[in-house]
Amino acid sequence: MSINLAKKVLFWAFFGGLALLTIMYNLDWVLRSNTSYYDLGSFIAAGQLAAGGGNPYSIDAPYIFEVDFEQAGISGIAPNLNPPVSALLFEEIRLIPPGRLLAQSRIFSFALFSVLVFMLSAAKKQKSRKWFLILFSFSLAGMWHTLQLGQIYILLLALAAGALHFLRKKNYWAAGVFLGLTAAIKPNFLYWNLILAVCGYLKSFLVSGMVFSLVSSIPLLKYGTGIYSQWFDASIKYGPDLLLFPGNNSLQSLAARFDLSGAGTSLSAAVAIAIALFVWKYKPGENAINLTAITATLLISPVAWTGYTILLLPVLWFLDEWKAEHWLTGAILCVPFLFILENFEKSFANFIFFGWFYGWGLVILLTATVLRAVRGLPRTQ
Repeated sequence: MSINLAKKVLFWAFFGGLALLTIMYNLDWVLRSNTSYYDLGSFIAAGQLAAGGGNPYSIDAPYIFEVDFEQAGISGIAPNLNPPVSALLFEEIRLIPPGRLLAQSRIFSFALFSVLVFMLSAAKKQKSRKWFLILFSFSLAGMWHTLQLGQIYILLLALAAGALHFLRKKNYWAAGVFLGLTAAIKPNFLYWNLILAVCGYLKSFLVSGMVFSLVSSIPLLKYGTGIYSQWFDASIKYGPDLLLFPGNNSLQSLAARFDLSGAGTSLSAAVAIAIALFVWKYKPGENAINLTAITATLLISPVAWTGYTILLLPVLWFLDEWKAEHWLTGAILCVPFLFILENFEKSFANFIFFGWFYGWGLVILLTATVLRAVRGLPRTQ
C-alpha cells in the first residue's frame, strides 16, 4: 500500500467514523426532543393570533416557547419574531395538531436539506471531495438544531443557495429575486445585498430591493400598517432576553455576556462599515465576497442562531480548496448543539466559550478571509 493511499484510508476511517457518530448522536437528540413544541409552537401561536384578528407577536396564546436555564440564571420567552410576512404562512399551519406538525416539519426540512445537498453535489465539478462535503453537510449542528426546533432555516438555505447559484451563472436578475426573498424572510440579510452592491452587483441589488419591498408589503394588504409596529415592539421587548441564550452567535450576544450590550451594538456597526470598506478596496473573488458577506451578516445581527450558520454551506461547497480557516470553522460548526447545552452552564468561562461557541468559528473565518486579501495571500476562490 502506498503512503498516499494509506493516508486516504486513515483519513476516511477517522473522518467517516466521526461524521457517522455525530449524525447518530444528533438524530437521537432530535428524536428524543418531544417535551415541547419549541419554536414551532410560537409559530402556531402567531398564526392563531393573526387569524383571530389579534397581535401575532403577542405572548397571550398557548404554545409560546419559553426557555429557562436555571443554572445560568437566564430565562426568556421566545415568541415569533419573524417579519410580518411570516404571519401569512403561520395562519395556514395553525389548525394542524402541534405534535403532528412538528413531526411533519422535521421530515420536510430534512428531505429539503437532502435535496439541496444532492443538488450541490450534482453542480460541483470536482469529484474528489464530494463524499467529504456530503458527510460534512449532514454533520452540521445548525441543520440538526433547525430540525429540533421546527424552524424555517432550511427554507432560508434553499433561497440563499438559489441566489449563490445564479450569481455563479451570472444571471443577476434571478439572483436578485432569491436575494430579495431571503431578505424578506430575514431582513438582516439585506446587508449581504449591500455588500454585493458595493462590489458592483448593482443589477442583483436593485432586483432584490424590489422583491424585498414587494413581499414585505403583502402583509399590509391583510393586516394593515399596525402589524409592523407590533413586530418592532416585540423585537425591542423580547430581543434583549435572547442575547444571552446559548447558540446566539452575534457580536451583540458576546458583548452581552460581559454585560456590555451597548458596546456590542457599536462593535457590530463598526464591523459592518469595515467589511463594506474592505470589499470596496480589495475586491476579493466572488466566493470570498459571499463568504465575507454572509459571515459578517451573522456576526452583526442582534440574533444569529446556530441554524443560521447553514447558510455558509453553499459557499463552502464551491471553494476550490479548503484553507486552514475553513477546516477549523467547519470542525466548530459540526460540534453538536446538545454538547453546548450540556456544558455552557457549568462556569462563567463555559458560559462565554460554549455559549458563543459557533461565533468563534465565524470570527476565525471572517478574519482569515479578510487577512488573505489584505496581505495578498492566495485568495478564497
